[in-house]
Amino acid sequence: GLNSFVWFNEQVQPQQSADPAMVLRAVLQSRWNFGVFKPRINVHLNYSSSNRLPVPLAMCQLDLGIEALLFKKNLNLRAGIDASYLSDFQSMGYSPSADRFLVLTGSTRGNFVMADVYINARIKSVGFFVRLRNAAQELSGNPYMLLPGYPLRDRYLQLGLVWGFVN
Repeated sequence: GLNSFVWFNEQVQPQQSADPAMVLRAVLQSRWNFGVFKPRINVHLNYSSSNRLPVPLAMCQLDLGIEALLFKKNLNLRAGIDASYLSDFQSMGYSPSADRFLVLTGSTRGNFVMADVYINARIKSVGFFVRLRNAAQELSGNPYMLLPGYPLRDRYLQLGLVWGFVN
């Protein structure tokens, strides 16, 4: 546990805890293989004994993808949807002038799903990917925020090329 830890209040003043605090996390990870369908799941369950160390109760990531070797096993292709969920929690604030995170009261964030749609391909030492980040943003109608006043990125398209040079 943590004894006598220091945090910053809403007025950016340091405070010291008189009580010890503890954060616990349990993690479940699993991968399945059903032919070309290869889902992956990660679940994190969190607990904090202090409201000065806010953490979401649950964080889940689910990757529903298909993977196949094509063209005489020269092309490794994976395509799917990668979704993440974050449960409600008392979020922290941020003060850019002090460069500090702050413990806030009454600022709840979370309870949203972020989903990416992707295609990854690799031919020998060259790989490329196309990923539509935050594809489900329009469904919520509001920007996702983990900190008050700091929205997460809007939907965008990400393209990439990886070329491993072999000697």
